[in-house]
Amino acid sequence: MSDKWNKAKKEIRAHGVTVTTSLKSCRLGCAGCVEDSPKWEGTDAPVLWQTATRWRQSKSLNHQNITPELALKIIVTLNDNGVAWNWPGKDWAVISIKLGGDE
Repeated sequence: MSDKWNKAKKEIRAHGVTVTTSLKSCRLGCAGCVEDSPKWEGTDAPVLWQTATRWRQSKSLNHQNITPELALKIIVTLNDNGVAWNWPGKDWAVISIKLGGDE
């Protein structure tokens, strides 16, 4: 696991966002297929999550309740920590994180 990503996760959590990357799920890891129902489901809590089965070099973070202000804080945090990312800023799109290789 990337030290840069671990530092960024800690800072994102300090902004009040729950971040978890170890939910048990099927191979695809779709929301709604997660075995352990997240405690935040149905709440207004800002969350980034990924299932353990899809957590490889390229990460696809699902999200909910990320306001434009929080989105900016997350992106600035990723940039400040040197974590490569890609996200069109849309609710329906995952936030792609790239770790490894060229760190």
